[in-house]
Amino acid sequence: MLIAFEARDKDVIESQRRDLQYLCTQSAAAARQPCGACGAAAQNGGACGCGLDWSQLARQLSSDPERFPIEACILPLVFALSELPAIAPCWSCEGHLDTEGRLHRLPSVWFTCHALAYPSLLAEALSALSAKRVLKHNWQIAAVHCGSALEPVFAIEPRVGGTDASLDALHADIQALSAKLRDRLQVLAAAHIARLDARLLAA
Repeated sequence: MLIAFEARDKDVIESQRRDLQYLCTQSAAAARQPCGACGAAAQNGGACGCGLDWSQLARQLSSDPERFPIEACILPLVFALSELPAIAPCWSCEGHLDTEGRLHRLPSVWFTCHALAYPSLLAEALSALSAKRVLKHNWQIAAVHCGSALEPVFAIEPRVGGTDASLDALHADIQALSAKLRDRLQVLAAAHIARLDARLLAA
């Protein structure tokens, strides 16, 4: 049985639209700069170019760079999420094998965000990229418990179940996902904004 769950309150619809519009209006140049806007920014119109190939990126994105720089194979996804001002990565793991070479820990990035529209949008983007065969495995957004914090924390992670997923294949997914994520999110957000605009007109 399908139960309708779309918001009907005009204030809620307008709030959802603002959240999505915020995501759409953040250009690549306005994205959060991992270096904290170094001196090169002034020479490049505010965009310093310290991106995924920046040698200090793994340390800069970590809250404890000396002991725990971001692991190399999950770094692209942490960076892709950190480029979105609405989303804040807070923990990551590139995935690990056990002593017998079997998949022991899945790759994952935990994040917080100020609007529940974003995890939903991320889940929709993951589904679309899987349907287009951009990703070899299905990925999901899951709610995770994070100590006593009241702020919702979510994880982006593969959903492999009992399959024989290889860590190399999951790392390839991370590369593909990281390259496509921002554009896919903006396409989906624009489509949802159009739908919300139609509902506001009909209200």
